[in-house]
Amino acid sequence: MLRLSVLVLALVTSTGAREASALTAPRSGHHAHPSASSASAGAKPSHAKHKRGKVARGHHRKHGHRHYRPDSCGTHRSKALFRDTVASFARHHRLSVRTFLALNGMRGTSPDAKLVHRHRYVTSRGGVGERLYGGVSMGASTGNYVVSNPGRAWGQPFVVDLLQRAARTVQERYPQGHRLVFEDLSFPKGGCMSPHIEHRGGLEVDVGFYHHGIDPGKRLKSGTNGTLDGRRTLLFLRTLLETGQVDRIITDRRVLSQLRSQARRQGVATPTIAKWFSAGGRRTGAIANHGSGHGNHFHIRFKCPATGCQDRIEVLNLPDDPTPVDDPAPEDQNP
Repeated sequence: MLRLSVLVLALVTSTGAREASALTAPRSGHHAHPSASSASAGAKPSHAKHKRGKVARGHHRKHGHRHYRPDSCGTHRSKALFRDTVASFARHHRLSVRTFLALNGMRGTSPDAKLVHRHRYVTSRGGVGERLYGGVSMGASTGNYVVSNPGRAWGQPFVVDLLQRAARTVQERYPQGHRLVFEDLSFPKGGCMSPHIEHRGGLEVDVGFYHHGIDPGKRLKSGTNGTLDGRRTLLFLRTLLETGQVDRIITDRRVLSQLRSQARRQGVATPTIAKWFSAGGRRTGAIANHGSGHGNHFHIRFKCPATGCQDRIEVLNLPDDPTPVDDPAPEDQNP
């Protein structure tokens, strides 16, 4: 009787083990999970492969070819990926290799050359740009004025002459004050000067203010905090305005208000004041008007004289074929 009970118990145990094995075994056509043996020990199944896929897709979305808004010069840029070559990047942006190399100043570079990861490469430029021919430099700083960056201080010869003469006039009459700061004019050959929209043909200049009690050095200082030296600043502008060569001036409305008051104290005629400086920040027919972002300088544009000036319009001589004819056989090398 005891033997029969042991036999029945062994049979039941064997049947239960087979059923449990059938429940845990993978179905036909599926591979067993590598961590299945550890599941019985309480370990959770690993889904590392699935998670890696999600991370990779998120990484591609986050670090893919990112396109940036065009700058003030109309230049578009895009960021290179880790495995990008000249050929793959150009093909992605529908450019020929020749066009891409010309846009980025990389002529002669191999199509298989690897690009710098996360560097922004030019994908298109504005087709037209104003150039400066026969320009002259403001030179280094002198006893009459300070040049913030001589490489960005080139202009038409008559513009440079007028600016130097006006700064010299102020220093000769009021020699105790600090020197005037000249910032951007144009590049030696003109063209786009980011972040400016203008400053391309040597006809525009950014000029600081004269101040009481502080020396701005090479930096532009705000003139709306009560430190503006209206006497010296007005003399500088009058020297330019009375030549008839100033086309327009942009600065802050509070600076304009101080200059109008200073002009009245000096006995300048009311019609002349109205012709030179707008009132209340309103756009009028005056030469000087309010412009946001100009609280620490004047933006002055000069007219071309009757004899003409040397600015011309030049189209960039770049290939315009959008077909990547120079590319090797297509092969996606991006992650």
